[in-house]
Amino acid sequence: MQKQHRAILPADDISKYMGMLEIVQDKEKPLNLLRTEKWILDSPGQAGEYLRKFIKDLYQENKLVKGERVINGTLVNLKNITMP
Repeated sequence: MQKQHRAILPADDISKYMGMLEIVQDKEKPLNLLRTEKWILDSPGQAGEYLRKFIKDLYQENKLVKGERVINGTLVNLKNITMP
């Protein structure tokens, strides 16, 4: 039987750190987890109404992918993004 590897995602519980035991031999995977944690914890608070609109537009209505998202008065086209 093959061993299944579970994804390690940032969370507010100990399970993410327990999962590190499985990936500690790989230099990049633990670093990626720590980078993600730092990014999440360093994020400034968002105003409630803006966050509600962001969630609705990007997750519920999928406006970014559909080419319907406007930022600073400009319609966003994902094909214009040249960086990874």
